[in-house]
Amino acid sequence: MGSDDDVDVRLLGPVGVFRNGTAEPLNPRLRRLLAALASVQGETVFEESLIEAVWGDGAELPASPNRSLQTYVSRLRSVLGAEAIERVGGGYRLADTVSVDSVRAERLMTDGREAAVRGDDRAAIALFDQAEGLWLGRSLGDFAEETWARGLAHRLDELRVGAVEQRAELRIGLGDVDGELIAD
Repeated sequence: MGSDDDVDVRLLGPVGVFRNGTAEPLNPRLRRLLAALASVQGETVFEESLIEAVWGDGAELPASPNRSLQTYVSRLRSVLGAEAIERVGGGYRLADTVSVDSVRAERLMTDGREAAVRGDDRAAIALFDQAEGLWLGRSLGDFAEETWARGLAHRLDELRVGAVEQRAELRIGLGDVDGELIAD
């Protein structure tokens, strides 16, 4: 992966990796691993939890799940970059340097709330618009109903609802009529 590459991990819709705007092919197990690591970016995810995520609900584990997990981590590193996944004690963590859409959405939501508190409702609306625009479907896509992902998918989808609700409240306060803000 070159230093000019723009790598973006997506959890707000189908799970995937995009390099310079183009989807990188990942098999379902790699997408599961990616989701488990990206969902708590910067925090260690222990091998047992990663194994549960990678093999999913009710799947038969390989003879040596820890060794198989190491292979999947290596494959994911080849997509994200060697420094993107760090080994920490009994688990792994996604480096803070990796761009994750859910992290950006949360940051935009925080900035939007701060703008609203300052009374800059138009800036807040723009920030909530940007946050909501990051969703490309149901959070965690086809993994959203699996045991290991259900709580996170629900939390991220609630975050989206919060962006929509806060934006709507601000628009009403500014006299929004049919999606058009009335000029000051």
